[in-house]
Amino acid sequence: MTASLKRPFGRDEVVAALLDAANRLFAAAGPADVSLRAIARAAGVNHRLVHRHFGTRDALVDRLLERIAAQWIAEVQSLEDFGTAIDSMPGEAAVTTAASLALVFGWRFFHPYLRAALHLEGESFEALHDAMRRSLRKLAAP
Repeated sequence: MTASLKRPFGRDEVVAALLDAANRLFAAAGPADVSLRAIARAAGVNHRLVHRHFGTRDALVDRLLERIAAQWIAEVQSLEDFGTAIDSMPGEAAVTTAASLALVFGWRFFHPYLRAALHLEGESFEALHDAMRRSLRKLAAP
């Protein structure tokens, strides 16, 4: 078995492989069109490990966005220049990534204030979260 076909072993390798696979597959088809089984297959692991390490698709997507944000922050800090960091991303990926991160992190941190300001207190968090994800998918659609 070559190094590229080696199955991930241990928690850190499995999580990294799943996030890498999810990132590749989501970039090609979008999160709504990629099954957890497909992610596991692309990562070279049993699909039950997706549930063990992430629980749900939403949790996996959140973790992937957190990883992308951390990588991007590290890039900005290493370059010490926000503009150069944006320019280092290929094509429109920079705009899509920045907009997606702004929406996700804005919702995550400010949802209580947004719900109050928009008089959405009676709506469940899950319903609003799903609506935000649908809007995000439309934004990212080709």
